[in-house]
Order: sequence, then C-alpha cells, then structure tokens
Amino acid sequence: MRTKLRIILYSSFTICFIQTGNAQTNMDLPENKYPRKPRTTYHMLRQYNHGYSSSLFFGYHQTFFLNDFFAQQIKKENISISPGIYGTYRLEVLFPFIAEVSWYSSRFKVSDENYTFPDDTQIRHRGGELAAMLALLPSSRFLVPYFGLGYQYGTIVVGRMWYQDPYQHEDTNETYYTLADSKTSTPIWKCGFVVSFDKRWRLNAEYKQSVKTNMTKSFNQISFGFGFRIL
Repeated sequence: MRTKLRIILYSSFTICFIQTGNAQTNMDLPENKYPRKPRTTYHMLRQYNHGYSSSLFFGYHQTFFLNDFFAQQIKKENISISPGIYGTYRLEVLFPFIAEVSWYSSRFKVSDENYTFPDDTQIRHRGGELAAMLALLPSSRFLVPYFGLGYQYGTIVVGRMWYQDPYQHEDTNETYYTLADSKTSTPIWKCGFVVSFDKRWRLNAEYKQSVKTNMTKSFNQISFGFGFRIL
C-alpha cells in the first residue's frame, strides 16, 4: 500500500514539474507581459530625463535689502529699482538632487539731488552663486518645486558713468567707474519651482534669502526666467 502511495506522489510531482516547465517555455508569464511601472515619482522623472538633464536659464533678477535705511530711501524715491538680470546653469544627474551655478546683477538708480552721490550714480548688487537643491513632492513632468541651500559671492558697487567730454553726454566713449563697494557674501536658502512646457523649454521662478547676521547687508531676492534644456 505504501509503495503505491509513493509511486502516485512521485508521479504527481513529476507531472506538475513538466507542466510548469512547458508553461514557462511556451508563454510569457504575467510579469514579462506587463512591465513593472516606476515605483516612485522620482523614478518616473529620472526615466523621463534619461537619467540626467542640464539647462540654461536667463531672466529678471532683483535684490531687496532688509535694512531700514534702504526701505526709507525706496519709499522716498531717492533710490529707484532698475531691472536686473541673471543667468543659471542647472544640472540634474541624480534626481531629485539638483546642482547649479549662477551669476546675477541687480541695479538701482540714485535720483535725489541732495544725496551723497551725483544724480547719475548707479548702485549694483552683483556676484555669483553655488547651490544644491532637492526636488520636493508632489512633482510631475510639468511642475517640480524645490528647496535648497547655497553660497553667494556678492558685492554692492556704487559707481557712475564717466564721459570723455563731460559737457556732451551723448559721447559713445563712456566708462563705468566705481566710487565705493562692499562685500555681501553669505550663505543663502532658496525655494522655487520649474514649469516644463515640453522636454526642451522651461520656466523658473525663485525666492532667495540670506542668512547673514549683519542686518545692514541682509537681503532677499526674486527671479523669473525662461530656460532651455541643453542635454
């Protein structure tokens, strides 16, 4: 009796093994038919960018100093804000981690006749920046918010235009020369978002804040720009 049971069990296992082998040989299993979907949004975006992406951005940039004197001069219209510019190279290799290198220049014009400097004096806040950011959730192909930290190498420059002929301001031979300058280099934190219209064209908006303890030189910055993917 026991011998018969053993023969039946061995026969059953052999048949199941052969049937399973035939099934794997002659047809795809479900996991081969239907590829696994990306498990996370970050994984999906990394695949969408083929693992890496780099972009150039250009646009409007402006600095606002947080000390009371600056606020009073703006309010009295002794200092007026002129459009500034910025340029950024942004690299995404291990998304959601993002690195970038930037250059910026914000401009102000002195318009008070009784001010310390002449009426054609201009004030510029310019410099460079290195930063690292982290893309935040929820992110998508079309909208990626982010937060980051960085360091700005900045300088406030006070200067005016110098003309070859002081009585003829239309002279094309003009040079900008410095009357005074002061360093504003500081760590910063920043946040913003990138809107992608397609795989090439992008829009970027950003807010930055210095963490400098010297309130005279503390500032925040805003920027809006368009960009395009180069890799």
